Amino acid sequence: VEVKMQESIAKYNSDFESKIKEEFAKAQEQKITPMPEEPGKDSSFSQKLEYAVCIFELEMHEKAEKILEQLVKENSSSSLANAYYGSCLAIRAGKANVFSAMKLVKQSFVYLDKAVELSKGTEEEIEVLLNRAGVASSVPETVFQKAAVAARDYVRIAEHFKSLDREKKSYKNVVASAYYYVCAAENFRKASLDDDAQKYAYYAEKIFKTR
Repeated sequence: VEVKMQESIAKYNSDFESKIKEEFAKAQEQKITPMPEEPGKDSSFSQKLEYAVCIFELEMHEKAEKILEQLVKENSSSSLANAYYGSCLAIRAGKANVFSAMKLVKQSFVYLDKAVELSKGTEEEIEVLLNRAGVASSVPETVFQKAAVAARDYVRIAEHFKSLDREKKSYKNVVASAYYYVCAAENFRKASLDDDAQKYAYYAEKIFKTR
C-alpha cells in the first residue's frame, strides 16, 4: 500500500511540477550580472555586503565567504550577512570530506537559523528564507533531516508571492507562488510528510490554473 501511495503522489504532481519549473525559469529575467568594483578598505558595511552578495551570485563563493566572515564579525545582527555566510559554509561542505562536511553543515545552520530569526518581519526575510531553504533542501536528508525545514520555508516564500499578487496582479507573482509551493511539496515528500506534500502540490496547481 505504501509503495502504491508513493507512486500515486509522484504521478499526481510530476507533470504539473515540471511545467511550473519551466514556467518559473521563463518568467525570470535573464540578466547578466556585471562584475562589481571591489570596495575599498574605507567602504561602508552595506557596500561590502552588497559586493559580497553580488560575487556570491557570480559563484565566487570562496572570496565571498572570506568577506562575509568579516562582515558577520563586524555586525553579528545583519541577517543577510549571516544568511549568505551560512550558505557559503554549506557550499564549502559539498567539496569537503565527510567529517568536515558534517561539521560545516551544522555550522552553516547556526548562521542560517540566526538569520531567519533576525529577518522576521523585515524586507530581508524572503531573501534569507531562500538561503536557508536552498541549503536545507540540498543537504542529505538521511543525515541532517532538514527537508521539512526547507518545505516550511518555501511555504512562507510562496505565501509572500501570493500576497503580492493580491496587491498587484502579476503573472510573475503567480508563477513564483506556484513554483515555491511545488518546492514545498517536493521537500515534504522527501521528509515523508505525504499529506502536506499533496496539499501544497494542490495549492500550486489551483493558483496556477485560476490565474
